[in-house]
Parts: sequence; C-alpha cells; structure tokens
Amino acid sequence: TTVDEIRMVECDLHSGRHLAKAVMLGCDWHTLGQMAPVLAAGSYPVSTDWINGLPNVLVGQTLAEKLQLTEGQWFSANGKLLFCKGIVNHSQQATAVDVTQAIIAPSDLVSPLVAGTVQQISIHVPSTSTPDAIAQKASMLLSEERSLPVNTMTMQVQMEAADSILYTFVEVLRWVAFICMLVGGIGV
Repeated sequence: TTVDEIRMVECDLHSGRHLAKAVMLGCDWHTLGQMAPVLAAGSYPVSTDWINGLPNVLVGQTLAEKLQLTEGQWFSANGKLLFCKGIVNHSQQATAVDVTQAIIAPSDLVSPLVAGTVQQISIHVPSTSTPDAIAQKASMLLSEERSLPVNTMTMQVQMEAADSILYTFVEVLRWVAFICMLVGGIGV
C-alpha cells in the first residue's frame, strides 16, 4: 500500500506588477508522478531538487497567463520566492483541484505554509486488500497516533452514490415518458 499526502494552501501570488490568488498543492515525488501533469512549456524539476524541497515548482497554464509568467521566472507566493520550472497544461490523473489554476510544489516547501495540516491522503489499495479495510486501518492509525478526527471515503462509496443518483434520474425520466405517452394516447 502506498500513501500519497497532498497539502493544499491558498496563496497570494506576485509576479512583477501582477497579482493573483491560487491554491498551492504540496506533494512528494511519487505523488507528482501519480498526478502526471502534462507540460505546455518548460521541464519537470529534477527529482533530487523536489525531494530536498527546493523552490522549483510547476505552475498551471491559466494561472501563468494571469501572472504573465513564463518558465524560468521567479515569483512570490505568500512572501516565499518560487522558481517556475514548467507550465502545466493539464493532468492525466483526476485531481480535486484544477491544475491549470494551481501551483504544484514539493511537500516540504508547502508544509510550513499549512501549519502541518493535511487535507487529503490518497491510498492506493493492492488487489489483495479491500478499500474498506484499508480505510478503517488508516482512520484508526490517524485517530490513535495523531489524535485527529478523520473522515474516510472510498472510491467504491463515491461510485455507489453516483449510481444511486443515476438510478433515481432514470426512474424519473421513465415516469415522465409514461405520462407523456398516456397524455398523447388520450389526445389521439
């Protein structure tokens, strides 16, 4: 089982005379690989730089346009200087945040800005385990070791909720179709 922590913090950004607000995502090197951001310009940071928490970051394309920022430029996030190593066009993996409007940075760089809080932990479940069992173990560990209130949700629960909503929607459409046919039949 691999665990990916993603730390998020809202930042005030400055690039020359341009200002913006954005979310900064802090993640480790493995999680960056899982996110699989696709670059529009620039290059990926070197793994050792990322692991050591150097300020080489990836900036979303929409955010870069707002700041008139290109790869190879320095800018400020909450007073911390960052170096734009690359511009992200999109991510190949679904994420909770639109990466084109965010900054992706090393976790060690973001940690001081979020005061140690973690908003999301992704756990990849091996085929030999069930998602519910892993979620219960993770919840128990975080509750016991860090005394944190934890809400766990598996993708299975999310898929079941989506299926339930879809089923209800289809049933409503069936009744609407039935009523339309009944009214049409009476009209004929």
